[in-house]
Amino acid sequence: MRPICSSADYHRTRLVIHELNSRLYLQMKSVKENKLLSLCNNHLPRQMNNNTMPFNEKLVVTIPADLELSDAERSVLGKGLTFVPVDRKINEYRTKADCEKFYRLLRLKAHFHGRGNDDTVVTPDDCFAKFNQKISTWTPPEGKFSAVDHYIDRCRRSVGALNFEARTSYNNLPQVEKEALKNLLKRDDVVIKPADKGGAVVVWSRPLYIQEALRQLSDGRFYERLDRDPLKQYQNKVKAAVDDMISKNELPPLAKNLIVTTPQTSRFYLLPKIHKPDTPGRPIVSACNCPTENIAAFLDEVMSPLVANLSTYVKDTTHALEIVNSFDFNNSNPNQRFLFTMDVKSLYTVIPNDSGLQALAYFLNKRPVLEPPTSTLTRLAELVLTLNAFSFNQQYYRQVGGVAMGSRMGPNYACLFVGYMEERILSTYTGFIPQLYKRYIDDIVGAASCRRDELEGFITHVSTSHPALQFTHTISQTQIPFLDITLSVSGSRISTSVHYKDTDTHNYLHYTSSHPKHCKNGIPYSQFLRLRRLCSEEDDFLQRCQEMSTFFESRGYPSDLLQNARERVSSVTRQEALEKRVRENEGRIPLVLTYHPLTSRVKHILLNNFNILTTDPVTATIFPAPPVVAHRRDLSLRDVLVHTSDRSQTEEPGTFACRHPRCRTCLYTSSNVHVCGPKSATTIREHFTCKSENVVYCISCRRCPQLYIGETGRTLHERFGEHLRSIQKNTGGFPVAEHFNSPGHSLSDIAVR
Repeated sequence: MRPICSSADYHRTRLVIHELNSRLYLQMKSVKENKLLSLCNNHLPRQMNNNTMPFNEKLVVTIPADLELSDAERSVLGKGLTFVPVDRKINEYRTKADCEKFYRLLRLKAHFHGRGNDDTVVTPDDCFAKFNQKISTWTPPEGKFSAVDHYIDRCRRSVGALNFEARTSYNNLPQVEKEALKNLLKRDDVVIKPADKGGAVVVWSRPLYIQEALRQLSDGRFYERLDRDPLKQYQNKVKAAVDDMISKNELPPLAKNLIVTTPQTSRFYLLPKIHKPDTPGRPIVSACNCPTENIAAFLDEVMSPLVANLSTYVKDTTHALEIVNSFDFNNSNPNQRFLFTMDVKSLYTVIPNDSGLQALAYFLNKRPVLEPPTSTLTRLAELVLTLNAFSFNQQYYRQVGGVAMGSRMGPNYACLFVGYMEERILSTYTGFIPQLYKRYIDDIVGAASCRRDELEGFITHVSTSHPALQFTHTISQTQIPFLDITLSVSGSRISTSVHYKDTDTHNYLHYTSSHPKHCKNGIPYSQFLRLRRLCSEEDDFLQRCQEMSTFFESRGYPSDLLQNARERVSSVTRQEALEKRVRENEGRIPLVLTYHPLTSRVKHILLNNFNILTTDPVTATIFPAPPVVAHRRDLSLRDVLVHTSDRSQTEEPGTFACRHPRCRTCLYTSSNVHVCGPKSATTIREHFTCKSENVVYCISCRRCPQLYIGETGRTLHERFGEHLRSIQKNTGGFPVAEHFNSPGHSLSDIAVR
């Protein structure tokens, strides 16, 4: 063709042929994958329906014990809240949106390549810039890098040519369990929560759940009931305080990012303590988007290095193992070697605000650079501690003391308070002090060579050091648990092994869950490697590995996969397992896709065409290696069944008029809870009025099936009022105004929900 065609026609024809070949290849590959998935699906039911994996009664706990729950409901919950059911169809919109985000990253990397840390890039030292809630959507224009334009164009056309209506034959939930899941979604007589410890799924009778919550909230020592929602009042106080600090140069101008732009009232919920008598609940306050959320996150970063410098600090299990491995009883009397643990009761809620702020100021004054000033930081901390209202069961409360469990600064704040008390105790106490004394938040561990009465005297002194703190303790001459470690006296040293709580269900991710295969295959290896770190004795390690294998087999993991993981870990020494691995940042672009069994087709398109960028002389230095592929999971059982908000039985779901005499939105509200779009439908499950804030709303036409979906951080009546004005003025460029001013339509056709 080259001799008889112009150069442009030749290259155009060549591209068309290449495109047709690419489409044929993808179609044939899709047919092959569907056949493979069908074969896998035909094999899976026989594997799942055998009797080799009996249902573990510990996986699902009901409160009360005789709460009605069908076998199918227990079976689907027994798969664990991390289980992701397979959606038969891939989500076309979400998949293409993931691709567009990837294309934008490519353009940004190419556009800013070689510019270094100029003023267009946020520096890591700027601790306030990260709280900027205005997310940039700017994308560099086309035309600057022809290879990038060509790559994106080809990928868009190839992805667009895929058959998104195809359905996978793979199914990881039997029909009876699908129906059970739908029934659980409809049940309003129960609350589903993960257990506080152990991984069990707890189905709690809603009346008993509310009764337990109200029992705790009625305790005037910790909580106070409010007459109304103080959200706006709190927001004004935060804004005034931050603005004042900026005006006095106590904080930089960027500190305005600490003000949450669309605040919400915190929500209170309980996690059931199934390991305690009468199953009390652990109180948690979900502080997402509350007025002080950003302040708490900022203070948490300030406090982190202060906590790490505490003499008793334990970072995590690996750090605890390093400390224990280096300890020696120093040839003391074998009859005078003790291990002990101490636990602070309800630490977060019992810290007096004045004592906690005093401890915080003490450590803040030890910073090498006192910027921002200590007084400014303690004022910010006081805002977090006092502006802590939350809602439960349509009522409003506030915590009168301590820090809420759920606040970002809570763990570090509690650590500093206890560290402040410990520093004074250990510096002034004249009696015996244990050779080893370490703490992880509220859990203390120690070892001592002494008489028992000397150790008990020390523990008593610590327990009575502050009237607000109450301790429980355990002393042993043999072994004792701490975190997930079992510590044992072994001569003059301390040996370690893994520790499982009595309520531990070993509820690892089920192997049939809709996760990438390499992710599931990596879980056994990581757990065997964890055992290698925890078990100091080889025989104990081998025994625990065998035990761990049975846990994974009960979750559907193949035996050959487990055997291979064990062999890989057996070749790793304990010292190697304890070494910290630092991953180097290769600067590769991340390709993030929401996982689905059919997502691989999209991934292959994006990767197979990447040589366009790596072989082009201009972009080869910008993109020397292909992107790093990562998958986000789809909706899990936890996402659909567990909620921090309490769905009240007294309020009907839907959108209702607020009944205010001057509200114009009331005339157009619709209580219909079913919203049907062109490709999917959703159901409104909560109660809304014209006064509701931070909502996604739908404006529909009563005369035709057209919908408009919008969102606002303001009240619904404020945003909808703007739509009404644009309709009345027939403002051009507004789709809602144009639609309801079109022939045959009027204001009476509007419905909002």
